[in-house]
Order: sequence, then structure tokens, then C-alpha cells
Amino acid sequence: MLSSNKAKFDQAVQFLRSGQPQESEKLCLELLRGTSKLTDVQHILALAYRAQGKLSDAERSIRRAVSQSKDNTSILNSYALILLDQNRAKKAVKVLRKALAINSSMVAAHANLGHAHRMLDLPAEAEASYRNTLRINPTHDDALIHLALLLRANHRLAEIDFLPQLETGRVPENPGLAMVYGLIALDQNAPEDAELLFRKALEKQPFSTELLVNLGLSLASQKKVTEARAAYESALKLDPTTAEAHLNLADLLKYVDPGQARIHLTEVLKRTPDDKSAHDMLGFTWFMEREFDAAVEEFDRAIDIDPQYARAISHKAGALFLKGDFPAAWLEYNRCRYGANGIAVSPIGNSLPLWNADEKTADPVLVWTEQGLGDEILQLGLVTDLYKTGRPLVIATSERLVEITRRTFPRADCVSKDAISGGATFANQPITQCPAMLIAPVYRKSLESFPKRESYLTANEENSKAIRNDYLRGRTDELLVGISWRSANQTFGNEKSIPITDLTPILRVPGCTFVDLQYGETDIERSNLPSGIQDRVIRDLNVNSLQNMTMFADQVRALDLIVTTSNTTAHMAGALGRPTWTLVPRLGPGWLWYWFDQTEQSPWYPKMSLFRQQNNGSWQAPISDITQRLIGFACTYQ
Repeated sequence: MLSSNKAKFDQAVQFLRSGQPQESEKLCLELLRGTSKLTDVQHILALAYRAQGKLSDAERSIRRAVSQSKDNTSILNSYALILLDQNRAKKAVKVLRKALAINSSMVAAHANLGHAHRMLDLPAEAEASYRNTLRINPTHDDALIHLALLLRANHRLAEIDFLPQLETGRVPENPGLAMVYGLIALDQNAPEDAELLFRKALEKQPFSTELLVNLGLSLASQKKVTEARAAYESALKLDPTTAEAHLNLADLLKYVDPGQARIHLTEVLKRTPDDKSAHDMLGFTWFMEREFDAAVEEFDRAIDIDPQYARAISHKAGALFLKGDFPAAWLEYNRCRYGANGIAVSPIGNSLPLWNADEKTADPVLVWTEQGLGDEILQLGLVTDLYKTGRPLVIATSERLVEITRRTFPRADCVSKDAISGGATFANQPITQCPAMLIAPVYRKSLESFPKRESYLTANEENSKAIRNDYLRGRTDELLVGISWRSANQTFGNEKSIPITDLTPILRVPGCTFVDLQYGETDIERSNLPSGIQDRVIRDLNVNSLQNMTMFADQVRALDLIVTTSNTTAHMAGALGRPTWTLVPRLGPGWLWYWFDQTEQSPWYPKMSLFRQQNNGSWQAPISDITQRLIGFACTYQ
């Protein structure tokens, strides 16, 4: 190449590297005028075309370069990149393998082979290629980033030990690595750290929609809703087709503005009509507006795409419950919880077949409860119906409930689920099994079919009387009111909980002695109450519901009224038949299907009244209602 042409070629390379591919293209075309045999020029021209998105032109130029220099691994690697841009991963694999056959130590080819395998949904092959890259160059950023993302996508966070340890407050220079560290921080429930990493990465790549979307996720995890929304909207301004931004924004809006959320979900479904998550969320927006037929229709679309899609099945069950179609609701609920065989989470696996409710035999059945302790107490109400038939039962619950189930079901063998899974045997050895909720379709076919009994669990009456006398200390005109304000639910506990200080209007009602029924340590919370209120709340250190649920049941039975949020206390009080006023979230975050909707009484517990939020997140209205009713109740009691 003549020196003048060499200078022009070097300038073309420089233009390409500095982000001026059009200028690089012009110089390359000048050099190729009259000839096509300048291999290096064809190569740079192909890359200039690629940088502009002219992929057909890029492929034509790179093929010319390959035909002139068949063993040039750099050209072969560029050819593979152009093929990957065209979603032709199979062809790219062949080209990269040819390059690696010539030079097995070519780092870029190994890394790009990993990308090709990921595009072909071959995670094992992709992982092998990335690990080959890192064996040659342990600090290769591209391989580090994509191997970490691959392992994270497959829930193998513990294996991402090849990333350098970050010093506190330090952020990697490479924005891609910063994003990976941010995603790991999100997975480790450290959204503040993730936010810092994403923001630092955005300083270097301010137009990255991926970084903006992940920043939105970190902000949403911190309840910074306004900032999260701004991040998603910024991503959509850059690229209105960013599906993840539409989905995340819809997720942010689904409770507060379902109609606006639907606009974003519709955008996603225009481009990917088989996106099951978008159909499920679209159904949820209709659910929030109590358009249950439209909701079920969308949930069904999601389930048609993935028949095992548990979230859509669960949402469909909730919609059917509120629609009043209990037989269909139970079918979906139990399919979601217990699988097609009905025993997916059984403490004994599939060692016993599923109980058939239609069989008329009286053979012994193992019935087990599951989920949280409150759910298990609710489920014992269903066990009561089966117990009354006289059928021999083995009842398996959490260890904390065994003693009270033995007291309530004296003819049954009551054991812990751990004992059952350990191979315990019984005189009436069960020959079938079922989860307690599988009894529901037999005895709870509609709201009207729920029994009107006052209680179904049994407390020790003598112990309860002794506890009551101890609390009253002769003040027989005082109303004993139990209070509980917090839920330990890991998913929606915050949405179901109330700061105890918010209950101050209730605690000021005269004629009442209040008893702290909140499980766990409460000294610090009670110390935040006004000094004149603290003395009105009894904390009985002899009762610890986390250790002795039977003693807790006796304590609850001793009280005249229980005021509580949606937690284990609510279920225990309801099951014991105590007048119970339960504060529950409105339809939205923290709402649970078994509280149903727009009803003032719980069908599970006839002596329980439900006080619902008027607005999501605000307890002001139900607390005011309870305060006024308690004033009247206390006056009547006196």
C-alpha cells in the first residue's frame, strides 16, 4: 500500500475508533475505487457499515475480505460479529470455530462463541466458552460480565466468585461490570448499593436503557416510586420499544393507576403477543378495577402460553373467588398450591396416594396444613368438617400447633409435620393423604355454605379464667382488649402492619385495659407511645406465642375483644370465637384472597369484623371506625 494510501487507511481506522463510521466509510470507498483486493480496507469498511447498522453491506464487504484471506482470525471474528447482529448464531458458531481451529488462544473468538451459544439458548456451551476466555485472560471484562449474567439468570449466584472483590464504596470503571455488581446487590437485597452502582455506570453510559431500567428496579425496591417511574420513562424516551421498561412501569402503576399500566402492557403485547408476564399483569389491572371476567380472560391467555405459570393461576383463583365462582376458584387454587397430583408440598412426598373426597369408605386419612401459621389455623377449620364425619384422621401441623390440635381433635392422631416426614406410625395408619385446603371444595362451595359456628379451636377454660382475673385485678367493669399490629409476612408484611403509635386513638378509649398480643419483642415500640398510654397496655411475660401457642390461645380466650392486623393473632382469635376486629388492606398490596372483598364479616370466622382501608397504604379510616365502635362497645359493656 502506497504511503499516501497508508495514511488514508490509518485515518479510516481512527475515524472508526472515534465513533465516526461515516467518515471511515468514505475513506475506505476512496481506497477501494478501482480495486476490491485491499483486504484490510474491506475489513474496516465492513466494520464501518456495521457501526451504522448497514448489515447487508457489512456482510458483503467482510465476505470479500474472508475470500481474500481465509485464515485471518481477526477477519473471521468480525464476520461472526456481523452474523450475530443478523441473529444468525448457527453460522457464527461455525465461523468462530474455524477461527479457533487456527488460533485456539484467541480471546475474542472464545468470548463471541459464548455470545453465539447464549443466543442459541445453549447455556452450558456458553458457560464453557466464557470460562475458556477467562482461562486465557482472567480480567476479560466482556467474559466476566456475560458469565456472571448467565449464572445469575440460572440462580447460581454462589458461583460468581470470579469477579474481583469490590472495596466498600468503590465502583468498577467498566459500566458493564458496574451493572453486574448492581444486579448482584439487588439479588442480595441491597438496593441502596445497587442504586449507587447503576448511577455510576450511567455517568459513563447515560443513554443505556438497560442501566436505566435496572436503576428503576433498585429505586422501586426502596419504595422511591417517583424516582423509579422517572428512570423507566427516561429509558422509554431513549427507546420506546424497551419491553422491560414498559413491564416494570406497569408493575409500578398496577395498584395506583391500572388504566395507565394497561397502556404500557398493550405496547409490550403489540411486539410480543406471547409474553405471559404481560398478559398476567394485564389481567391484574382488570382485577384491581373489579372487572373479574376481563381479568380471568387475560389470566387464561397467560396460562395458555405456559400451563404451569403459577402466578397467573394464583391470580385467576383470586379473581374467581371474588367473582363468587368457588368451585372453579378452588380448582385453580389447589392446582397452583399442590400441583396436578394434589400433594406437591406433602411432608411425606408421594408415599401415599391422594384422598378421593368422593369415596364413601371410612379409611384413615393423613391431613396436613401448610404455609404460615395463620394459614394453618384457618385450614384447621376445614379439618373440623372432615373430623365431624367420624373418619379416622392423622393431622399434621407445625410443631407449635400440635398441642392445641390434640386438645381440639381428641379422636385424631395429631403430630408435627417433622414427625410425619420422619416416618411416625399410628394405630390407624393412614392409607391416603391430602392437604387441608383440598377439603374446601367439598364443604365451601359458596359463601353461603360456610358454617356459622362461633369457634372451632379449643382453649383451656380454667387457665383462661385465671389469666383474665390476673389482668382485671378486680376491675370487673373494664373491657379487656387484645391488640396486635404487625405482620411478619416476608412479602407483604409491611403493607399489613401498622405502627403501634397509629393505634393511639384506640388506646385512649376509656373503660378498656389493653393486652399486648404482638408476637416478638415489643418493648421499644410500646416505649414510643405517649406516657399516659403506655401504662394502659399489659405485656404478659408469661406468654410467648413464638414458643407456646397453646398458652397464647388461652390468653386470647381470656379477652373480651381483639383488635389486630392481618396476622396469626387474627386467625387464632377468630378460630377461638372471640369478637375480633381485623384491619385489612384494601384490594392491592398486602391483600389476601381469604379476606375476600367488600364484606364486613369474615365467612371463616363469624365473630370477626373486617375494617378495610379506603385507600391503599392509609389506615386512618379503619382506625377511626374502630375507635368509634370501641367507645360504644365499652359503654355497653359497663
